[in-house]
Amino acid sequence: QGVYTWTDYNGNGVQELDEFEVAFFADQANFIRVQMPSTEYIKVYANKFNQSLNINPAVRWKSKKGFLKFLSRFSDQFAYSISQKNTSDKIAEFANPFAQNISLDELVSMNSTIRNSLSFNRGKPKFGIDYIVQSVKGKSLLTTGFDSRTNFTQTVLIRYNISPKVGMQNSTIFGKKGYESQFFTAKDYKIANIKDDFQFNVQPNINNRIALTYNFEQKENTSGSEKLTSNNVGLEYRLNSVKKGSLNANFNFIYYKYASSGNSAIDYEMLQGLQPGMNFTWGVNFQRQLANGLQINLSYNGRKSEASPVIHTASVEVRAYF
Repeated sequence: QGVYTWTDYNGNGVQELDEFEVAFFADQANFIRVQMPSTEYIKVYANKFNQSLNINPAVRWKSKKGFLKFLSRFSDQFAYSISQKNTSDKIAEFANPFAQNISLDELVSMNSTIRNSLSFNRGKPKFGIDYIVQSVKGKSLLTTGFDSRTNFTQTVLIRYNISPKVGMQNSTIFGKKGYESQFFTAKDYKIANIKDDFQFNVQPNINNRIALTYNFEQKENTSGSEKLTSNNVGLEYRLNSVKKGSLNANFNFIYYKYASSGNSAIDYEMLQGLQPGMNFTWGVNFQRQLANGLQINLSYNGRKSEASPVIHTASVEVRAYF
């Protein structure tokens, strides 16, 4: 039921604040963070701005011919959101979500998200291309100082269905991810990555689907010495039946080639909870709708790394809808 995992980076057996990370696997999440309120009331101003824009030329030009017909195959979706909390007494700052010059003494939190998706043949079953740009930024004030996170990605997604039963898709991602802490400076990182995901799908009928996947990724911490190259080959199977429920099963072989200066929080972020060398992960999930508004979920996941024993995790969940 926890969120965080603890790794004794310095080997002293003491649970220190800079040794907790958000766990990648449920069996590692043995700790929670409890916010302790104080008796001091601080008045803050909050503001938020949201904007979205959809461009769909097909509405006007779908029946046209020539160049306008070609342009009608493109569409664009843009979304922007920004929010801020501060204690400034200047209206140009506390009422302006775009203000960037607020002092750190007056800023409490700031979050922004920008996403733009340019598509060709959106919704067409045969062939389509999406170019997605997304930028996420967040800054929050804790008792230990400011924590700042950034994540910028550019994704090119290509999908092609050879037939109604056979299809493939490939996504190429270029990203930059950063974390900066005023107090835990040893956890700071700036990770640049290139990732390519390929998936080959076979769906013999409406109930069964098989997918063969291959993932290649390179990561480098530009503010340190950590470098990672990963290859991931996987197999997925899905069964959907109105009477019997749904079954999802997967198996992955992951090989990490990793260079690092030592055991650190950056290693955990780069390796995503696994170990250098060969890793195996697998899982099965079964969901079924029972009578009287009951739903049962059975889940099992396992993983194995070269230097660690097999780890099994299982759960049973029952939901009642009324």
